[in-house]
Amino acid sequence: MCVVLDTIVARCVIRDSNHLLNRIAGCTWQMLFLLAIFLLSGSEVFAGISGTVFRDLPVTGSTANTYGTMQPNESGVENVTVTAYYTDGSTQTMQTPASGAWNFTSSLDARVEFSNWPTYLEESPDGNGQNSSVRFVADAGTANFGLHNPADFSQPNPKVAIVHHMAGLSSAAGPTNALISFDYNSSGISPVLTTEAVKADVGTLWGLAYSRTRKQLFSAAFLKRHSGLSGNLGAIYQSDIGTAGADATLFLTIPNVGTLPARDLGAFNAFSHDAAVVNLVGKIGLGDIDISEDEKTLYAINLNTKSLIEIDIDTATVTGTFPVSGPTCTSGEFRPFALNYNDGLVYVGGVCDASTDAPWTSDTAVANGGNLEAFIVAFDPASTNFSAVIDFPLNYQKGGSAWAYMTATGPNAIVGVDGTPDHHADKWYRWADYSDNEYNFAMFNPNNSYRIAHPQPILSDIEFTASGDMIIGLMDRVGHQFGNDNYLPDNRTIIGNAFSGGEILKAAKTGASWTIESHVTSGGVVEEFFTGDFKNPVDGGHFETSDASFAVLLGSEDILLTAMDPIVFNSGGTLKLSTTAAHAASVDDLEIFRGSIGVGEFAKSTGLGDIELLSDPSPVEIGNRVWRDVDGDGIQDADEGGIPGVIVELYDSAGTTLLATATTDTNGNYIFSSDPNGPAPSPGDSRVFRISALTPDTAYTVRIPDIIGNSQQTVLKTYQLTTEDVGEGVLADSNDSDGITTGNNAEAVVAATDIPLQGANNHSFDFGFVPLVSLGSTVFFDNDNNGLQETTEAGIPGVTVKLFASDGTTEILVGPDGILGTADDAAGGVVTDAAGDYLFTGLASGSYIVKATPVAAAPLSSTDIGSTTADNDIDGDDNGTQAAPGDDAISPLIA
Repeated sequence: MCVVLDTIVARCVIRDSNHLLNRIAGCTWQMLFLLAIFLLSGSEVFAGISGTVFRDLPVTGSTANTYGTMQPNESGVENVTVTAYYTDGSTQTMQTPASGAWNFTSSLDARVEFSNWPTYLEESPDGNGQNSSVRFVADAGTANFGLHNPADFSQPNPKVAIVHHMAGLSSAAGPTNALISFDYNSSGISPVLTTEAVKADVGTLWGLAYSRTRKQLFSAAFLKRHSGLSGNLGAIYQSDIGTAGADATLFLTIPNVGTLPARDLGAFNAFSHDAAVVNLVGKIGLGDIDISEDEKTLYAINLNTKSLIEIDIDTATVTGTFPVSGPTCTSGEFRPFALNYNDGLVYVGGVCDASTDAPWTSDTAVANGGNLEAFIVAFDPASTNFSAVIDFPLNYQKGGSAWAYMTATGPNAIVGVDGTPDHHADKWYRWADYSDNEYNFAMFNPNNSYRIAHPQPILSDIEFTASGDMIIGLMDRVGHQFGNDNYLPDNRTIIGNAFSGGEILKAAKTGASWTIESHVTSGGVVEEFFTGDFKNPVDGGHFETSDASFAVLLGSEDILLTAMDPIVFNSGGTLKLSTTAAHAASVDDLEIFRGSIGVGEFAKSTGLGDIELLSDPSPVEIGNRVWRDVDGDGIQDADEGGIPGVIVELYDSAGTTLLATATTDTNGNYIFSSDPNGPAPSPGDSRVFRISALTPDTAYTVRIPDIIGNSQQTVLKTYQLTTEDVGEGVLADSNDSDGITTGNNAEAVVAATDIPLQGANNHSFDFGFVPLVSLGSTVFFDNDNNGLQETTEAGIPGVTVKLFASDGTTEILVGPDGILGTADDAAGGVVTDAAGDYLFTGLASGSYIVKATPVAAAPLSSTDIGSTTADNDIDGDDNGTQAAPGDDAISPLIA
C-alpha cells in the first residue's frame, strides 16, 4: 500500500468537497469582487481620479475652518508634483496649475502621492481623518490635499497687541499702558484692555513681533517727539503673554542706531520743546521688527545704518547685518522702515525721501510728490540677497487728513502762498527739516494754536491677504514730529497740533508680481480701494485717518487698522476694512484711548504704533496608517487596505512614558495631535487630541503593542510585521513600513527633525503587516497507486509531518499545535489527525517544503504522483517523492 502526501497552500483555493483549508482572510471577498467586475465590465465607465492641492486658512469670516477640508475661500497651490501608482504597476505624474487641480484618466485604483511643494508650507493638520501626502484613491474617486503655513494659523478671536504712545518721560506719572492687548472681535468705546507692558519698562515703542511657541511679545524702541524712551534707542524688549501683570524686560540692544540728543521731557501733561528730535524722526533708532516663520530668528530695521538686522532668538545675539539694497533715489535718501516675513522671504519697505528736492511751495509742481517714491524689496535668508518687488511714485492725490472741506476763510482754511485755498493735506511731501520753514505753509491759527497737516511718507507696514494681495501702509512722519497741543520745536511757547495723514494701499497680485492700485478722482473725491477710514465726527471729518499699522487674520477678508478718531474726535483706536470689497465702510470701530485737549495723549498725532495678532501656535500631529501588505514587499500598494481596530501608542523617546493611545479607524489610520481645542480623548479614538507633551523638535516612539506573544492583539493574530524601510519613488519614506520588531511590539522612531517646528505635521509613520497563510492537506492510503485520493481511500492518522524553509533543511518550529508563534513552538512538526489531515498556520507568505515520515503500515510513497516539480494548488493529488522505502516523503517547493 502506498502513502500519499498531498499539500496545498491556502491562496484562495478551495479543496475538494471533503476538506476546506484555512485561507488568507478576505480571499473569498476577493473572489466575489472579481466576479462582480466581470459581470459589470460590459457597461461600466471609468471616470479617472482627481482632486485639488490647496492652501489651508484658519478661518472663513469669523468661523474656524476645518483643516484638511477645502473651503470656498481657500485657493490652490501650484507646481506641486502629483504621482499616481496604479495596481498594474504603471504610473502617471503632473504638476498642479495655479488652481491646484489635478486629474488622471485611468480605469484603475491608485496610490496618489503629493511632493515638491513650497518649502514654507507643511502638511495641514488632519481635520477630516485623512490628509497625508500618500493617499489611496479608487477609480472615480477624489483626494484633496491641504497645505498650510504654520505662521498663518489662528483661532477666530485671538488677542491683539497694540502700542500706545504717551507724552512725557517714561517714568512720569499718569497712564502707563504702553503695550495693550484686547480681543480681536472687540468694538465700541469701552473695550476690555489688558496692560502687557508699562511705559517705565519699555518707554516709546513702534515695532511688534510675537513668538507663539514661547508666548513672548517682542517690542522695539522708537524715537517719537515729546515721548520718552525707557532706555537705549536700540532696545528690543520681551513680554510674557498670558501671565499675570506687565513683565517686560530688555531682550537685546542693537548697536549703531544713532545718537540720541538731549531732551527736555517732563511730566505726562507737561509742555516740552524736544527740539533736537524733530528732524531725526525716521532717521535714527529702530523701525519695524518681525519674526521668522520657524520662530528662530527676529528681524529688525536699523534706521541709522539702513540695515536689516538678523537676531538669533534663543541666544539673543545679532547673527547678521545686511545693508538694505534699495533703489537709487533721484533725490534724497532711501529710508527703509517696514518689515514682513511671509512665505520664506523678508519683505522690507521704504521710501526715497526726496529730501534734496526744492522746498515746497503751493505754486510749484513739487507740491505733488516730487521725487518721492515707495519701494519694497525681498530678502532671501538662504542666499542673503535682496530683490526688487514693487515700486511706485507718491505723486498722486490722496484723501486729505485735515478736513473733508476747506475754504479760504474760517477756522478750517489753509491758504497757500498765493493766497488761494489749498487742499494741502491730500498730497505727500518731501522729508523736510523744521528749519526749512516748510511746515509753516500747513499751519493756521484758530484759538492761538497751530494745526499742522503736511504729510511726509514712511512706508511703515506690509501685510498679505489670503489671495496674495499686498497691503501697504504709509505712515505720516509729521504725526511723530509734532504732538497734541504741545510746543512747537523752537524757543517759542506756541502750541502745535498735528493731524496725521497716513495712507493704506492695496497692490493686487498677478502671477509672481504685484500692481499698485490706481487713484482716480471723481468730482474732486479720491477713489481709493480703502475708503472706509473716512470719518466724519463733529469737527468736519477726515478722508484719511490711518495710522498705517495693521494686521490680517487670513480668511477673515478683513484688515485690522490703527486709526485716529475711530468713533469720536481726538481719540485713537482700530477699524476693520474689507480686503475684498472696494470702498466698503469700516466695521467693529474700537476706541483705545481718548485724548481731550492736553499734551499727554497724542489724539490725532499718531497715538498708536504697531499692531500684532497673538494667535495660538499651530498643532503638531504625527500618524498615520496600519495596512495589509498582501504581497509582503513592504510598500503600500493601491489595492492594499488598512487594518482597523489596531491599538497604537505614543511614547516619549525613551519608550518608557505612555503619552496617548489610539485605535485605527476603518481605513487603518491613526493621529496623535497636540491641538488643545480638539475633543477630549476617549477609549477607541483613532484621532487623539490635547496631547500637551507632543511638542516640535522632540523625539518620540510610536508603538503597536503585542504584535506577537501570548497577549497578541486579536486583530493581528493572522498577520506578521512586514519588512521596514523599502519604499519607492520620491516619497519612499512615506509609502513604506517604519515598524521594527522590538520584543513583542512594533516600534517606529520619530526623530526631532521629523517635526522640526510647530505645525510641521508628519503623517508618514506607517506599519505594514503581511497576512499569514495556512498550509496543509492529507496523508492518505493510495490503494491503486494512481496518485489521487478516491472516496474509498482513507487518510492515515498519526503520521509526523514537518515544515521546512525553502532550503529543505531549516525546520519551521510550529510545535504540536501547528500554529507558528504560540507557546508550544518547537521542532518535531505535527501529527495527522484521525482523518489523516495536517495543517500549519500563522505562516508568512513565502516558500516552504513539507516532509512526512511514513508509518510501518505504509512505508512506500505513491509512484504515480500528481506533481513533483511545482506547487500545483490541486487538492487530493500526490505531491510527495521518496528517495527509498521508509524515507521521508518530501513535497516540491511550495511557493
